[in-house]
Amino acid sequence: MVFMLVEKSLTLADMDFSAGVGNVGILNVRDIGSTTSKAVNGQLGAASQPTITVGKSDVINENYSIGMAAGYLDKDGVLKQTGHVENYGKIDVVGEGGIGMYAAGSGSMAINHVGAEINLSGQDSIGMYLTESAIGENYGTIRTAQIIQKDGIVGVVANNNAVIKTMELLEIKGEGNTGILLANGGDNKGNDPVNLDGAEGVVRKRIEPTGKNQWS
Repeated sequence: MVFMLVEKSLTLADMDFSAGVGNVGILNVRDIGSTTSKAVNGQLGAASQPTITVGKSDVINENYSIGMAAGYLDKDGVLKQTGHVENYGKIDVVGEGGIGMYAAGSGSMAINHVGAEINLSGQDSIGMYLTESAIGENYGTIRTAQIIQKDGIVGVVANNNAVIKTMELLEIKGEGNTGILLANGGDNKGNDPVNLDGAEGVVRKRIEPTGKNQWS
């Protein structure tokens, strides 16, 4: 279920989807080639910023829980719409397989701004998932929770020629976890995360794409 489908929006309220499965907090979609719309969580310079709490994904049925999503792939993986999302607040990914920010398609972008946080505590959770030539930029913080007892956590996935520009803190800790996963031509144009407490900084491999889900 999509809770906010927008052409242009500014969100200043908390959203808690920790109890649900397959929920998308904010989805921004626009016609391919358009640059006129975006969705923003929080506000530059605000004293108090909103939090989006992300729950569990149903990975088997490709029904993903996502905090903020930009762009839309149909059930066959064909790009139908692009999008643009920005985070000034906090996204807490507490559910298994949950995703903080998602962008699909050339022209789609996800930006985690200075002072913004994406915190990962769910099993197999992902901070930012980029695919099909989308671009992600991290000027804030993407990290595992302070006390982490889960594995399979990935800070950023750049898949199918997507690009991540990591300019600030990407701190993924713990054995079985990964800072940046580059797959199928994905690339990192910024800083490489270091190996921390058994986690791997950068991994390159081939994987199946995420995101062939119908937004509903």
